[in-house]
Amino acid sequence: MKTVSMMIFMLFFCAYVVNAEPYAVGSQIPSISLSDQHEQKRTVDKTIRLIIFSNNKVGSDIVRDSLNGVDEEYLTTHKTIYIADISGMPGLIRKLFAFPKMRKQPYSIYLDDGPSFTRDFPAEENKVTLLYLNNLKIQAIEFASLPDEVRNAIEKSKAN
Repeated sequence: MKTVSMMIFMLFFCAYVVNAEPYAVGSQIPSISLSDQHEQKRTVDKTIRLIIFSNNKVGSDIVRDSLNGVDEEYLTTHKTIYIADISGMPGLIRKLFAFPKMRKQPYSIYLDDGPSFTRDFPAEENKVTLLYLNNLKIQAIEFASLPDEVRNAIEKSKAN
C-alpha cells in the first residue's frame, strides 16, 4: 500500500513540475539566498526592484556589455540584481573559464546552478529577462536584446 501511495504522489509531483507555468505579472517570487561568483551568499529580498536574468551565453554577453565600467555598488544602489542560470554549463567549463571570468566583474552575479530558483522565470532565446518587482511581486516583464535596453531598465528601477 505504501508503494502505491508513493507512486501516486510521484506521478502528481512530476505532473506539477512538467506543467509549471512561468512567472507572469502578478506572480510572487520567493525570498531566497543564492551564491555569487565569489561563493558569497546573497539574498533575493523585498528591497529588490529589478531582476536581470540570463540563461544563455548571448544573454550573459548582453548583461556584461551593459554593465561595462560600473563599480561594485552600481547594482545595489539601483536596487537591482543579476541572476545567471548556469545549470546548462558543464562543470569543467564553469571551473576553467566561466568562474574566473565572472570573478573579474566588480558586481555580484547571483548563480542558480539548479536551476531551482529560476526554473519558472520567463525567458526568450538570446535575450535578457527583466523582472520589475515591488515587494517581490512581479509588476512588469520585459525582454532585452541590447545592452542599452538593460542599462535603461536599471536606471528606471532606481527611480521607482
